[in-house]
Amino acid sequence: MKKDFFQTIADFCSKILLKLFGYELSDEKKNSLVQFIKFGFVGASNTIISYVIYFVLVKLSVYYLIASVIGFVASVINSFFWNNKYVFKKGKNESRSLVSSFIKTFIAYAWTGLFLSNILLYIWVDIMGINKIIAPVITLLITIPLNFAINKFWAFKTKKHPCSAIVTGCTGSVGVALIEKLVSEGVTVYAVLNPDSDRNSNVPDSEKVKRIFCDISSYSALPSLINEKCDAFFHLAWAGTFGSGRNDVALQQKNIEYSLDAVNAAKELGCSVFIGVGSQAEYGRVNEKLSDKTPTNPENEYGKAKLVAGERTRELCRTLGIRHEWVRLLSVFGPFDNKDSLIYSSVSALKNGVSPQYTKGEQIWNLLWSGDAANAIYLTALKGSDGEIYVVGSGEEKPLKEYIKKIHSVVAPDIPPVFGEREYAENQVTYLCANTNKIKGIGFSSETPFEEAIKRMASEIK
Repeated sequence: MKKDFFQTIADFCSKILLKLFGYELSDEKKNSLVQFIKFGFVGASNTIISYVIYFVLVKLSVYYLIASVIGFVASVINSFFWNNKYVFKKGKNESRSLVSSFIKTFIAYAWTGLFLSNILLYIWVDIMGINKIIAPVITLLITIPLNFAINKFWAFKTKKHPCSAIVTGCTGSVGVALIEKLVSEGVTVYAVLNPDSDRNSNVPDSEKVKRIFCDISSYSALPSLINEKCDAFFHLAWAGTFGSGRNDVALQQKNIEYSLDAVNAAKELGCSVFIGVGSQAEYGRVNEKLSDKTPTNPENEYGKAKLVAGERTRELCRTLGIRHEWVRLLSVFGPFDNKDSLIYSSVSALKNGVSPQYTKGEQIWNLLWSGDAANAIYLTALKGSDGEIYVVGSGEEKPLKEYIKKIHSVVAPDIPPVFGEREYAENQVTYLCANTNKIKGIGFSSETPFEEAIKRMASEIK
């Protein structure tokens, strides 16, 4: 079967059917009809292959049930090959797992061809008294369309890769790493930048990166600033993430409105998925591994606003028909962090020969490299499920002092760390670890060893 011939015959048959019944269909429905006809061709070839193998094996004195099973397996393999190659072809920037599709194909044909068909035959013949010759034809009228739907929407379902994406909050460690990840995947990135920020130079230079200057309070203007439809919207921007801003009620409430503006902009720009980035602050202090099922009890205005933003953007996305994921990041570090953050300030001080002051370092944390966090966010756009919350951490539980010792050994091995020179902050989080089962379920793993990440960070911090 050559592709052009296969397609031409299916197109011809669809035109004859539409003309015969006098129907006018949209292009999308015409494509589905052509798919169904090609699926019918494959089904016919399955029947021939199955019968020929059965006939030959029986003639060779193979037990008839074994011959039947071998014929069935061969027909399903034939079906998988042609359906994957020609019937349910992947579109541009789409992917699917061949192994998963292969297994699902066997399940689909086993269920409709062996189980359901026999049940229906029993109903038609033994219960309803329909002729034994006609009954299989009636069964086919049910099982063929059903099998088509199962294969189209389940066995050969694809995931669409974004071609273009909007990213807010571009200048921090996670934002920069996310842009780098998207560019490496061939995605055109619209980097939304605060016109007044002195950190805009952090954004990578690439022909794939388009800088859009728009303040967080003006996201409703984004559709007029971006002149093409986009696939995904990654919302990382947030005002008042450090210092006194974290408890500024008015500012944090505005962040919620800004997030809703981002969703509305995503809709106007044609985005099919909106990914918002949340925080461990949504939980408050919890002495267990954090998951999407962990009760939330935020203790500051920042955490409260993040929690509400996640809920309200999810509701708005549902109303607008956009897929929504919310990613709660725990302890992420990278070269473009706030200079007062623990890891950044420690590495910077040690590079300058200064011994930082630490608490006792008894807190149990997961520390995650910004590049790995960016990969987790990208995977949610690629493989995440609508309405889900993904908690992201390294999965490596250690006392903070152990991480600090490693920082010293990498950056300044001649300066030993001294613990206990500083008091713990008020409402200090002493346990901050993620249950990573859910994010691992879509392919995430923390791939960058801590020591390697510190080396990279030290090389980039001036």
